[in-house]
Amino acid sequence: MKRYEFWFVVGSQFLYGPEVLETVEERAREMAVELSRMLPYEKNTGLLIVSEFGRLGKDPAAVPGCLCKNHGPFAWGKDPFEAVHNAVVLEEVAKMAYRCETINPQVQPAPQELQDKHYLRKHGKNAYYGQN
Repeated sequence: MKRYEFWFVVGSQFLYGPEVLETVEERAREMAVELSRMLPYEKNTGLLIVSEFGRLGKDPAAVPGCLCKNHGPFAWGKDPFEAVHNAVVLEEVAKMAYRCETINPQVQPAPQELQDKHYLRKHGKNAYYGQN
């Protein structure tokens, strides 16, 4: 039997671009084959995440984590360290969202133009913010 090494991080905007997406997709396929034999619960959770990302038009390279009802957060990355980092970021963003909605239940999302500005200045074609 072929041995696989799986990294699971249970717990943004840090993953972006075709290389990362290809790596995530390749690893997801490898994991899906093995998990489908071993772990139907985990497989179905993964399939649900993939399905929802597709339905919502979300790019897993640009959104490296999600929250699932009755479960903790799920996060991924190009390696275990990045996956853990993304899990920490996801938990912090979730805390901020919870606190914001607790303070103001009528809060609305920021305008799309502002969301795009903040994301693209760091991750867009002409990124200039946070670059080394």
